[in-house]
Amino acid sequence: MYVKTRAVDGPLDVAGDEGLGLGYFLLGVEDVLEDAAAEWEGGMRITGAVTYAPPPALAAAWARATLAALAAPRARA
Repeated sequence: MYVKTRAVDGPLDVAGDEGLGLGYFLLGVEDVLEDAAAEWEGGMRITGAVTYAPPPALAAAWARATLAALAAPRARA
């Protein structure tokens, strides 16, 4: 599945980012598409999830600001 989106608003500032320049976009869903494997893809499969390493320090200013922003979403559409 693919979700096709478009920007509705943004970039918008993240409150409390302490000058880090964090921002976010509001996205509107335009279409949800189903993907079918091409013939040449054969038996290929995704074998693992996307990962991020090393894990960030949650005490870092940008991590605290990001977590606070996620905890208090601000829809404007």
